[in-house]
This record gives sequence, C-alpha cells and structure tokens, in this order.
Amino acid sequence: MSGSAVFGIGTVVVDHLLVLPQLPAPDSKVEAVTDRLQVGGPVPTALAQARRLGRSCAFAGAWGDDPYGALVARELAEWGIDCAGARAIAGATTGLAQVWVCRSTGTRSIAYRRMDPASLPFDAQAAAGLAEARILHLDGWPPATALAAARAARTHGVLVSLDVGNPKPGSAQLLAHVDVVNCPRRQLAALTGEHDAMAGIAALRAQGVQTVTLTDGERGALLAHGETVVEQPAFPVTVADSTGAGDIFCGALLHGLLVGWDPAPMLAFAQAAAALACTAVGNRAGLADAAAIDAFLRERGAPRPGA
Repeated sequence: MSGSAVFGIGTVVVDHLLVLPQLPAPDSKVEAVTDRLQVGGPVPTALAQARRLGRSCAFAGAWGDDPYGALVARELAEWGIDCAGARAIAGATTGLAQVWVCRSTGTRSIAYRRMDPASLPFDAQAAAGLAEARILHLDGWPPATALAAARAARTHGVLVSLDVGNPKPGSAQLLAHVDVVNCPRRQLAALTGEHDAMAGIAALRAQGVQTVTLTDGERGALLAHGETVVEQPAFPVTVADSTGAGDIFCGALLHGLLVGWDPAPMLAFAQAAAALACTAVGNRAGLADAAAIDAFLRERGAPRPGA
C-alpha cells in the first residue's frame, strides 16, 4: 500500500448483474438473458479505471469472511489494487447488490445491502497508507469513517475527492474537508439545496471545494475549476450497460487531476471513459486504456489531453 497514487475508502459489494429483455412490472416474472457476479461499489470501480490508466491504487475497505468476500479479495487483487489496508471481518456478511439491466436500453435498476457501518472504522493502518497517497477518493460511506479519513488526508496535504452518488448522512459536514466533488446533476439540490447548476457550484465553493463535476447522463457533464467552467456533451454510443459509468468517470477524472490536465480535455477524457464503459456489459469489461480513450476522442474531434 506504500506510495499509492489513489487511496480509496468506501462501499464495496458483490453485484449480481442480470441482463433482462425488459425490466419486470410489479408482481411479474421475466427470464434473464444472462447474468454474472462482479465486484461493485463507487470507489472500487473508480480505482479499477485508474489502474487501467496506469495509476497505483489502494483500497481500505472491508467485507465478510464468506464466499462473496473471497470473490471481492480475489478480483481486487487481479486488478492490481493494493488491499493491504482492507480486511475480511469474521462473521460479517459481504455487501450485495442486485443489478437489473434492460438489454434494449442499457439502463439499470439496483437494490443493495451494505455492511454494517459499525464494522468499518477508520484505523491506524489505513491512516499510515493514506499519508503517502496523492489523492483520497471517497463515496461518503460510512459517514464517520469518511470524515475521519478526509481530516487525516488534509493533515498530510492529500487531495480529497468525493463521489456523491446518492448523498449520505453526514455529507454536508464532509464537504468542508473535500477538494473535488463529483455529483450527479439530479442530486445537486439534495446536496446543496440549490436546483440551478451555477448556484449549486457556488454553494460547494463556499464550503472550500476547488473542483466540481456535474454529470447528467445523456445530457453530458460540466466541470468547474476556479473561474473556469466547461461543458462536454455526452458522446453517443450504443449502450449495453450503464452500470458503473459514473464511477468510471471518476476514475478517469482522478487520472487527469494527477497529470494536471486543463479542464476541457480532462472532462472530455472522463466522459469518453464513461461512454466506452457503457458499450460492454458489466463494470469492468468496458474499461479503456489511455490509447483507446485518446483514439475515441480523436475520432470525434473532441478536446484531447496534450493535443
């Protein structure tokens, strides 16, 4: 775990992903086209994309000592994510999610169960690895752990990134210790009390947040850094599965922050990574490397890092 560029703390679950011809109506049945088990969670998925882009990553999460937990440990290790600060908790049940993907649209519905947050404290071992990272990436869960980690990161000069997803209890308190926020546009009002994008960004800046991205699915994304605000329309692709697209956006964005790219190419790069991920089923099959993302951007005449 020593010297990892990105250090992640957050939810980890095993997704049981089922591809369906259509999402079932209440009190009905539908036969799945295919299914698979995969490791999910906003932070692990973002770390997987960052690793695909060559970044060293560590994850300090937890899972149960059950078969699903063994799957989590094995898959994260296969992706080269350092889990020396993670742990399997005796007697605990690993988090689980049911992900239903509509084959014709690529949209999905998710039901999930996290582990008990009391079993996921922030500990000294995690803090030791965090001190040597360049970025701490959080999803805000568990709230007390995320807050303790963000405070510790700040004492070591580590940039703190938060992927809001769905705002968690304690998100408002956490914002005062965060440098980078990624928020789905639909969640901006819940996070800031503001419905207007620029008003929401101003509210986050008032908390000390330096960089804000707002993602809005097919309507594209916006990035605000300092006085610069850039927008990037969504890239049209044939969507097979949108699971994890926002998390993968974050992983590519973290890579851009580490390199120090300008806002416009950095946003386009993250949007392209998310678009490419949507072309395959599952949150790992569509992970693209830097060359594939650059080629995608070149073909579309979009801003490219270094161009």
